[in-house]
Amino acid sequence: MDNQLRQVVKPNLVLSAYSIFLRCIAVIALLFAIFYWIRLVGVFPGELWRIDRMPWLWQVLTVVLSVIYPIAALGLWMGSLWGIILWFFAALTESLAFTLYSANFVFFPSLAVFHFLILLLFIMMQVLLHLKTNKKLL
Repeated sequence: MDNQLRQVVKPNLVLSAYSIFLRCIAVIALLFAIFYWIRLVGVFPGELWRIDRMPWLWQVLTVVLSVIYPIAALGLWMGSLWGIILWFFAALTESLAFTLYSANFVFFPSLAVFHFLILLLFIMMQVLLHLKTNKKLL
């Protein structure tokens, strides 16, 4: 009788990989958050490493990203939609600041490429999940 009440759950490889992927992005977002909090607190000497010596555009960027990244990391770790949206907003903000608005910030295109590659991986994982839920993928 116990065997009749037990539910057999098949392991879903795509869903497990997606969960691990979101947690990896969460760890990366947490590392970015620590980086921006170090800038916010002013651990290192230098113009761009202390908030009281930064230009006002750097101050706004540092404060916004130091708040958004830890919240996005928490949401990504839980696998929630709002964490994904906040991560996308933070990555887009950081990428735009260091590429298109490099006259006010520094030109750092490799960070934008990194965020773009993570976004491509995320889209690929979403397509795989969609195909798996529609039974088009074994």
